[in-house]
Amino acid sequence: MKTTILLPLTIIATSLAPAAPLLEPQPPLGPAGYWEGAISLPTTSLAIRVQLNEQPGRGWHGTISIPVQGLRNFALTNVTVQGAEVAFAMTPIPGNPVFKGKLAPGGKAIAGTFTQADQRFPFSLERKTARPELAAETPARGVPGQGLAGTWQGSLSISVAELRLVLKITRSAEGKLSGTFDSIDQGAKDIPLDTVEERASTIHLESKRIGAAYDGQMSADGSEIAGEWKQGGQTLALVFKRLEKPPELARPQEPRKPYPYREEEVRFQSQDAAVRLAGT
Repeated sequence: MKTTILLPLTIIATSLAPAAPLLEPQPPLGPAGYWEGAISLPTTSLAIRVQLNEQPGRGWHGTISIPVQGLRNFALTNVTVQGAEVAFAMTPIPGNPVFKGKLAPGGKAIAGTFTQADQRFPFSLERKTARPELAAETPARGVPGQGLAGTWQGSLSISVAELRLVLKITRSAEGKLSGTFDSIDQGAKDIPLDTVEERASTIHLESKRIGAAYDGQMSADGSEIAGEWKQGGQTLALVFKRLEKPPELARPQEPRKPYPYREEEVRFQSQDAAVRLAGT
C-alpha cells in the first residue's frame, strides 16, 4: 500500500512566503526638531522650549520660548551646526545670551553651556516627538458672527518674538461701543481703548495709554479683521480672529509638578514667643 504524507498548509504557506527585507540602518538624527529642557541656575532651573529647523537656501534657524518669563517663539540668531556641535544666540537680549551644546549619540539630547554677561550655566535639552498644545493660542480660523462686539484674538509678530493680543469689545444698550485689550505675553490686562469705531466693515481702534492705533477690515462672515497695528513709528500687519469665548490662560500661581525649581519644607521655632513658622 502506498502511503500519502499530507504537509500542513501552514508549513507550505510559510515556505512560499517571500523573505522579509533586511532593515537598513537609519541615519542618525540631527538637531532639527522640537526640544524641551532647562537652564540649571544656582538655586533653580529655568524651563525652555526650542524649535530648530534647517531650510534650503536659508540655513539653520529656530525659536525659543521661556514660559515663566512670558517669552514665546523668540527668533534665535547665529544658529550653527557643525557635526555634533550646536550653537545659537538670543540677540539683542542684554548680556548676549548664547547656547553652545553637543548633540548626543542617537540625536535625542543636547547638553552644553549657556552664557550671559560672563556668567555660565549648564543647560540640557531632550527631543520631543510633538509640540504640546499651548494655552490661549491664536486660532487659525475665527468664529463667524455679526458686528464688532465680542472677544477677538490676534498675534502681533515683531522682529524677534510674537505677542498675543485679546480685544474685548462691548456694545451698550444705546449702541455705543467700548472696549479694552490684553497683551497676554506681556502680562498686561484691560488696557483701555479710547476710540472704538465700526463703520460698515471698517474698524478703527485707538489707545492713548500706549500710543497705538489699529485700522482693519472685517471679513464678510465676521470671523476676522485684517489690518495694521501702528505704534512707536512702526506699522505691523495684524489679523484678529473672533473667539467663541475668552481664552483660558495658564495660572502661574497654580503650578503643576514637576516644578521648575527645588521644593523644600522649612520650620522656624521661636522659643521666646512660643511661635512656630512653617513654609515651603
